[in-house]
Amino acid sequence: MDGKIIEVFNHHIYNIIAAFYIIIMLATIVSNGIVILTFYKVRSLLTAVSFPILSLAVADCLLAVTAMPLGIAANTSRRWFLGNVGCNWYAFSHTVVGLSSILHHAVIAVEAWRRIVRAMATSGTGKRGMIIIILAVWGVVIIWGCMPLFGWSSYVPEGSGAVCSINWKSTRPVDISYVICTFVLFLFVPVIVIIASYAAISHDLQMMAEQTQKNWGRNAQMTVDRLAAKRSQCGRA
Repeated sequence: MDGKIIEVFNHHIYNIIAAFYIIIMLATIVSNGIVILTFYKVRSLLTAVSFPILSLAVADCLLAVTAMPLGIAANTSRRWFLGNVGCNWYAFSHTVVGLSSILHHAVIAVEAWRRIVRAMATSGTGKRGMIIIILAVWGVVIIWGCMPLFGWSSYVPEGSGAVCSINWKSTRPVDISYVICTFVLFLFVPVIVIIASYAAISHDLQMMAEQTQKNWGRNAQMTVDRLAAKRSQCGRA
């Protein structure tokens, strides 16, 4: 990453990659900008459940503005101008936002489970509680993203040579251990939590439907109203 010409692929391939980066960057800014603007204009939407969505939208916009242009510049010029500092920043920012994304989705899934399946026992997490959870998520992923900067694995050029990421291909034990821990803690565990939460919600809806049909009949107004209320609650969560 010292400014030399990158020659992994034909230069036309790098131009195509840069074009895709531009499209992704613009789409990210526009779509997430709409989300942020909507929450700003319609303050009633700023509920505890919506905080993770807003958090992700802000993070994606910051990533698009501060890191994606580096990838575009590197691919169009086939040079990396910012050396190891730029490489580390690009990889760190993408790692942190990427890991936080799946944790945010896990938070959303658990909160939906609490509000729907555990509705009789809890009204869900309040705004202050959700803010604390989101700050904890960001704290965890920032610390984890810093690990390669302090010797547990490293950030290196990958693929085309024009961008950087975690050192996925290394066979050193220190790199392998970081990759394994990353997959376990930030992929397998959150996915299991998400699947379990939505499976519990689906089971709860099915059991409630069977119970209401048994009590009042399939087409009774009480059954229709209760199922509609439950689905509406699911949508809000």
